[in-house]
Amino acid sequence: MIATVLLIAFTVVIGGIVSLWLSTLTTTTTGTVGTQTGNQTKCAGAYIKVDRISGSLIIFSNPTTESITSILIIGSNGTSFTPGTATLTPGQVASFTIARTATNTTANSTYYILKGLCLGTPIEGTCRETDSCWV
Repeated sequence: MIATVLLIAFTVVIGGIVSLWLSTLTTTTTGTVGTQTGNQTKCAGAYIKVDRISGSLIIFSNPTTESITSILIIGSNGTSFTPGTATLTPGQVASFTIARTATNTTANSTYYILKGLCLGTPIEGTCRETDSCWV
């Protein structure tokens, strides 16, 4: 009889611990999802604008209302560059000059992709040699 009572009490305690853990997990997960959804909403339509590519000069800007971080420039020939401007604030214009070597010239790439993060959401902008941004 005592064993039955102890077994029931033990089961109730374990059930309470599991219930508390699930409640905390659900609250934490809901908060994280809510934050990510808010960030994605703020960054909907965000991109890096490639204003101009001329020779070895790439001019780019942030036409959005949020900052863009972790900017990376990738050429069609597989080269990648990290510009000195790692963060673009809203409306900011920046430039990057590609050091001319045998493999790192705009003549060796037919397009450039600029990638970055808007509140943790990946975004990008592209300029191809057939686009008006390529001069």
